[in-house]
Order: sequence, then structure tokens, then C-alpha cells
Amino acid sequence: MDTPAYVPSASAWKWFPWWIAGGLGVTIAVNIGLIWAAAHSFPGEAATKPYEVGTAYNRVLADAARQAEQGWQVDSAIEAGKVRLRFADKQGAALNALAVTGTIERPVGSTERFQLSFVPVAGGVYQATQPVPALGQWDLKLEAQQGETIFRAARRLITP
Repeated sequence: MDTPAYVPSASAWKWFPWWIAGGLGVTIAVNIGLIWAAAHSFPGEAATKPYEVGTAYNRVLADAARQAEQGWQVDSAIEAGKVRLRFADKQGAALNALAVTGTIERPVGSTERFQLSFVPVAGGVYQATQPVPALGQWDLKLEAQQGETIFRAARRLITP
């Protein structure tokens, strides 16, 4: 009786180079997708001229010390869809005759900034002439000036 000849079975290892090539292909495709997303999203830049802002930091510290000595205070809120500010001096007396301006922007996401101008409505109270563009969180950066005295502040506001 004849015995059949040994026939080796096909090895799965013959596909190994293709598995490696496929894994590398997936890795390259994912990296290309991440590079595209990074190039087309928020750059993370907090200032338009970050180097100049960094080199002028001593002036920022001096301004902060001067402003702390000045003692002005500001309370901020959103009422009837508009930003309302109340300014007071060290003793709590209302500050009148201020020129107040500001910008409002989202803390995260959209990089749109909206300019605000304020008008006095009562003793030490100023209200924005423009409404807040939408509901949610907003970062308010304001500047108030009375003669040569300048006050700067930043506040987080939330519209209900």
C-alpha cells in the first residue's frame, strides 16, 4: 500500500509582512489626520505678540502694583442681556465720569471678540450699549479711565 506524500500546510506566517505593512499604513494615516487637525484648529496663541508681552512683564507688574494701591473696585454682572459694571474707590464711594471700554470673548472655542462701550446709568454704574451676543460663559476685559488714572480688570461672566 502506498502512503501519501507529506504535503506541508500553508503557514500563516506568509502574511506577516502584510500585517506589518498594514499596521504602518494605519499609523501613517492616523498621523496625517492628526497633523491636518492640528494645522486647522486653534493655535493656542494667547497674545498677538507673545515675545513683546513677555519682555514687558516688569511693566505689567508695576501697573498691577499701582492699580492695587489705587484701590478701585468693580462689580460686574449681566442684567437684561447687557453687561453692567459698578465702580467704587477705596472707601466704597461711587466713581463717576469714567471712560469705560471693554472686550468680551469666549473663554474656550470661538476666538471672536466683541468690542463693548459703556455709558453711565447711575452713580458709579455703567452699562454696555451692546447686548451680550449669546448665552454661556464670557471673559470680559475692561478698561476705565479718569484723567490720567487707568484701571484694567478681567472678569468671567455667565449669562443665564
